[in-house]
Amino acid sequence: MKKSMYSRYESKTPIGVMAFTNCFGVAIYEPEEEDRYKDNCDLIAAWTSTDSLTGFHKHKIHYTENGRSYIRKGSLRIYLDEVMRVA
Repeated sequence: MKKSMYSRYESKTPIGVMAFTNCFGVAIYEPEEEDRYKDNCDLIAAWTSTDSLTGFHKHKIHYTENGRSYIRKGSLRIYLDEVMRVA
């Protein structure tokens, strides 16, 4: 049986986070092997609010004309140079 993205990534540590407020932001994950080669998936991103994670989706990295990399999460551009890397 196929597992949902939430159940596969909820226990993993994100590779990066970006805070929009003191209790809301986005968490970025390295895709697993089964996600990496489907639909040009470069990253997995989820909204984070206090202790919950929601909205896991596959994302492709896009580039501006100046070479700045970003992903689209909803209607937002999340620039990867503004994401804080997690050890």
